[in-house]
Amino acid sequence: MIGKARSLFFSILAAGLYSGLGAPAGAEILTLYSDKGVPPGASVLAFSNPNTTPAFFQGDNTDLAAPEGLQAFKTQGVSWAGWGVIYNSGVNLTKFNAAGGGVLRFWLYSNSSDLTLSLEHTTPGLDCQGVNQIRGKDCWDFKGSQLGSNLNKWNLVQIPMFFEEPPGSGIFVPVRMDDLFSPFELTSNTGATFYVDDVRYVDNVLYTNSPDPTSAPIVFNATVKNISDQQVTSNLTWSGIKLPTGWARADQYIEVQVDPNAPGWGIQIYSDNTAPDANPQFVSATPSGQPR
Repeated sequence: MIGKARSLFFSILAAGLYSGLGAPAGAEILTLYSDKGVPPGASVLAFSNPNTTPAFFQGDNTDLAAPEGLQAFKTQGVSWAGWGVIYNSGVNLTKFNAAGGGVLRFWLYSNSSDLTLSLEHTTPGLDCQGVNQIRGKDCWDFKGSQLGSNLNKWNLVQIPMFFEEPPGSGIFVPVRMDDLFSPFELTSNTGATFYVDDVRYVDNVLYTNSPDPTSAPIVFNATVKNISDQQVTSNLTWSGIKLPTGWARADQYIEVQVDPNAPGWGIQIYSDNTAPDANPQFVSATPSGQPR
């Protein structure tokens, strides 16, 4: 039933307390909000109580050191307020529900735990208060969660895309995700200031014998893509090159996707083109680019 407000398992991990479990795994990552903004075809919808002072929204805020990149999305209001990523024509994200091992992950920094996360459908149903609307919602209530003891710090929120039906039965039913108007909406139900960073769905990461998202391995994907059309390819090519030549850019690039479940991560790339006998040899004026 679309829009039924139910309690379900989710985890909140304080920044710096978790370093990831398991070995790297291949998975698809759909990033809904980052320093790059939102995906093509999507937009941001902000909303607040119209009967009070308008809330403040800033998608490129730098008040805090962000867990990913340099910016976070800030919301500040004296009453209920929130924002979401929307697709006006709807979007099918079934591949990210729990049947595909899917998890919603994002970083949250808040001075209140009275928050509600919701997925909004394109079809009628109940909202988070149980009222029939032209677009139904599925809802997660943060009140009473671990967030209450982790206020005013960055927390990694992980929510498997299933409901336990009926509650306490141990039977987990994937969330319906084939008709989403908004795959992510976060609302403070009272006056609050909260920041959100790196909102993403990741599939193929839940272990089949555990609904616990903290049991999921980290994700590391490396894909070769054409610069011209962004299509995946298996080869590196150089067009229009006349030998001998100096440094020349390839027609492809290597896209790296990482979802490590921890802040402060990094990627080291090794090459032998700084070796004394490399021809041509790469010389960097930046210490981090120099051989050790």
